[in-house]
Amino acid sequence: MENVIVNLQIFLGGDIVILQDRINELESAIVNVVEDLVYTLGFYNTERLKSYLEKGKRNWSSAGRYPLEELAFHNIKTNATFILQQDGREVVRFQYINVENGTLVYNNQQNKSGKATAVYEIRKEVYSSTWNLRFSDNSLVFETWKDMQNHVLTTYKYDIGEELVDGKKVTS
Repeated sequence: MENVIVNLQIFLGGDIVILQDRINELESAIVNVVEDLVYTLGFYNTERLKSYLEKGKRNWSSAGRYPLEELAFHNIKTNATFILQQDGREVVRFQYINVENGTLVYNNQQNKSGKATAVYEIRKEVYSSTWNLRFSDNSLVFETWKDMQNHVLTTYKYDIGEELVDGKKVTS
């Protein structure tokens, strides 16, 4: 079945798009896994997705069918909402909101100065208690702020500070 889909895309002159890449570029979507296929309905934003779900408006911006592959949702755009379904039934939702952006300075012996910088974004997943730490080339998920803080301290010798709730530091 996979070859049929790929061949059809080539025959129609379309680019071969990997599902994970498509997920990462959508603003919001419903992702429905049915047997060995994944169907996507993409929306311009979360409000249009909600309007589709609540009012039945046919306002999606894209639809796709892809061969099943392992998916990760921690690279989705900030504020995008994704609903993962299995055979049309909702399994889980994902939405990451921005909590903090920053630049960390850390020791790096490969640079002449012995220092390096990395721009990061910390995001909170709305429908669970997980945290997401994103760099330009890497995205990591942590169960707690403390786990994320320990990772950054261990890896970069940099303290991201206390947990943020509603944009304010929480003191222990």
